Order: sequence, then structure tokens, then C-alpha cells
Amino acid sequence: MPLDKLNEVAQKAKAIASDVAQKAKDVPDLAKDLANKTKTTVTSSAEKIYDISQNEHYRVEVRIDKNGVRKKLATNRPTRHTIKWRAKGY
Repeated sequence: MPLDKLNEVAQKAKAIASDVAQKAKDVPDLAKDLANKTKTTVTSSAEKIYDISQNEHYRVEVRIDKNGVRKKLATNRPTRHTIKWRAKGY
């Protein structure tokens, strides 16, 4: 009887070990997926910042320092010349 229990425990241990080994093989794939998702997020954010800054209607400031990323988005105040031409409908 104790031998049967010992064999049963050994089989469960083998099953758990094979399951852990399979999950360990999946870890690099999960890391790659996370890296790709992070890359996509950073790229899309950079594209949005670039598009906003090219519009010249907004002033974008991004500072990266040891405390993190600081963003500042402000609208440029229109000049008298711009106000005049927009009022004329051009």
C-alpha cells in the first residue's frame, strides 16, 4: 500500500514537472509578446506627438529625466495676422 502511494506521488510530481517545463518554454514567447506590445504603444504615442507638433497649432514639450516623463501641451496663441486671415475666410 505505501508503495502505491509513493508511485502515485511520483507520477503527480512528474506531471507537475512536465507542466512547469512546458510553461517555462512559453515564458520567452510571453516576453516577446510584451515587448512587441510595449514597442507598439511607444511608437503610436511618438507618432501622435509628432503629428500634434507638426500642426503648429499646439506646442508640445516632452522631458525625460530621472523622475519620469513630463509632458506639456499648450495651444499657440494666434497672431494678429492669423486672426485677420481666418476672419476673412481664407
